[in-house]
Amino acid sequence: MKGFFSLWMLDLKRLLKNSLFIVISITLVLIIVVTLFLLPKDMQVEEHELVTFGMSEYGFNEVSSMELLYDAVDEGGIGIYLNEDNTPVIVHNGISDRNINAIAVMVFSKGFTQVESLKLYEDQQPIPFNQRMVPVFIAFEALIVGLILVGALMLAEKEESTLLALRISPISVNLYILSKTTLLAFIGTVYALLMAITCVGFNYNFLSLIAISFFGSCIFILLGMAFSVFFKTLGEWFFSIAIILMVNMMPVMSYMMPSYSPNWIKLTPSYYILFELEKILFKQPGEILPVILSMGIWLIAAYLITYQFIRIFYLKRGGRNA
Repeated sequence: MKGFFSLWMLDLKRLLKNSLFIVISITLVLIIVVTLFLLPKDMQVEEHELVTFGMSEYGFNEVSSMELLYDAVDEGGIGIYLNEDNTPVIVHNGISDRNINAIAVMVFSKGFTQVESLKLYEDQQPIPFNQRMVPVFIAFEALIVGLILVGALMLAEKEESTLLALRISPISVNLYILSKTTLLAFIGTVYALLMAITCVGFNYNFLSLIAISFFGSCIFILLGMAFSVFFKTLGEWFFSIAIILMVNMMPVMSYMMPSYSPNWIKLTPSYYILFELEKILFKQPGEILPVILSMGIWLIAAYLITYQFIRIFYLKRGGRNA
């Protein structure tokens, strides 16, 4: 335990002197300022898939039951069906009156004089655009902090010859990985909480937010640690890590356009994290099992890969003494 905290404090001191850490911290403040004061609250950027039941003649995506229609609305679409009075009912999950009127004009311009609106969850308020961007900023700023900083720490170890001392020390691979992962995951979680509190408030489950932020950070830190093993200069590392970050940000397309969710995009580590952050911050319903399975698989796989890379290529430990 003493060795763990020694490594923890050593990395913390190195971080506080690192210019990249200062830049990331300033970026956090700027994101909060932009969210609170520059982003509009009522900007409509979503594209909703229209789903109908019992109205196949209109040529939209027809489903075979009301349950499937409700499921589609729960995933970001808009449902339409005819009630007992043969009146069209638009089922949604918090879109503006302007959008409802636009849909009514587009779909029911002929043959109907009255259209009803049904909100799927009555206690759920429309999310302002600036607040709706908070899960994106948390997932791709706060939780990515560790992925970037762990690379900076490892490159600093190589440049300062600290790595040579680590290789001849009795420190285990597990201890090395856990010390960096817990430190940077703590920082990422603090950043996530600062964004959530300042931009959204306090009306959500803090324990859930802390859990998703901490373990989400751990996944990215482990991936960043395994990736950084093979680089010696900051320039080479930064160019390569930028490509990985771009790929990892692909789920933003599904977040902004819920009807676009191809299966391949769900394989990225950030997909379920992003949507779970939205559910937590805005108290939306949803299943937790896919999130747990996805994060669990990524966490285990990332740790196993990182362990082998650190043991063989970085600390150069033998199998028995690792």
